Amino acid sequence: MASDNSAIMDAMLALHGAMERQGPGDDALTRRLLDRVPTLPPEPRIADLGCGTGASAMVLAEALNTPVDCVDAAHAFIAILEERAKARGLDHLIRGHVGDMAKYRHDDGPLDLLWSEGAAYNLTFAGALSAWRPVLRTGGYAGISELTWFCEHRPQKVEAFWTEAYPQLANEAENIATARASGFEVIFTERLPSEAWHYGYYAPLSARADILSKNATDAMRIVIEETRREIALFEEADNSLGYTFYGLKAS
Repeated sequence: MASDNSAIMDAMLALHGAMERQGPGDDALTRRLLDRVPTLPPEPRIADLGCGTGASAMVLAEALNTPVDCVDAAHAFIAILEERAKARGLDHLIRGHVGDMAKYRHDDGPLDLLWSEGAAYNLTFAGALSAWRPVLRTGGYAGISELTWFCEHRPQKVEAFWTEAYPQLANEAENIATARASGFEVIFTERLPSEAWHYGYYAPLSARADILSKNATDAMRIVIEETRREIALFEEADNSLGYTFYGLKAS
């Protein structure tokens, strides 16, 4: 069983590692969301948790011209991040760390800005906020995207899939309440547009799956089948769910 799980994980890394992003979004969206964060202090301490191959971290480093700690559990993702940072001339600002994002602490003290796009669900939203509040100074900011129900009435097939895959999936009001109970003030929310899913994530992911399917291992076939199922369900979801970006201030 352990070897099967390892093969599945390797297949997931092979599918997603070559992607620019491991979740919905694009550089322009990250910049716009960053612009909504109030002014940071000089030489801010910043981390991107669950950074994947570093697309968002690169935007943060370029926009703020300051070092960014980049944390992910996947060695392969951090290796790619470091290669891309060097290619873009950002290796002096991008600091890759292989590790558990739930246990991260900055070497120099509490963070001024914690960023996480598309990764909090690995801990659940409540779990992520509980783990990350101590990482931030009081008055520091967090920008976290979370899969969110957008309406009460959703297609039965879609609800069944996500109830099994992520039973903690909640609506925006529930997530806002969770954030407040976890020691945060909610300063803004913004829903990611459907284009961020289709063009920023699922279209290139589907193309990547098509390439890998030609000589796929059993594990890769399983991963590709599940990926295509998720894509099809999202298309059927009719905007009943998606990512909401939560701009938070540690209180």
